[in-house]
Amino acid sequence: MRRMRIYLDTSVISYLDQQDALEKTQKTLDLWAYLKSGECETCISESVLAELTQCPEPKQTQLFGFLEEIPYQVLETDRYVEELVEGYLSENVLTKAHYLDLYHLATASVNFCNILISWNFRHIVQNKTMTGVNITNKKFGYGELLLLSPFSFTWEED
Repeated sequence: MRRMRIYLDTSVISYLDQQDALEKTQKTLDLWAYLKSGECETCISESVLAELTQCPEPKQTQLFGFLEEIPYQVLETDRYVEELVEGYLSENVLTKAHYLDLYHLATASVNFCNILISWNFRHIVQNKTMTGVNITNKKFGYGELLLLSPFSFTWEED
């Protein structure tokens, strides 16, 4: 059986050290402990890395240090991602103002991720967005993508 593929957007990595949101930070650290186990395939994109490089120091170094703790794969953006982003736009999943969010969704979908985990409740972790993504994914021949927060992502422990 294939391991679950989980895509992390930038917000998850950012909340590994967010002093003004300790409950979210703790839940993200719990998720991180699971990701360290390597039981799933953890994926991020080139755009996640680009966003992290925009963080001020010393947070930038700290966040890249967290990434070194887990096995992960960097997914590239290609013409299929671009086509799916355009599909999402034509289906009004999100607007052009949320282009980077669309790239996260399309990158995860094109690369066969099962789940996208995010703290972005405004645009990503919403039933409306998940429905639109999955309707569009079906039209383009891609699988379903669950959109979850670290709060709603659960795993079984031995």
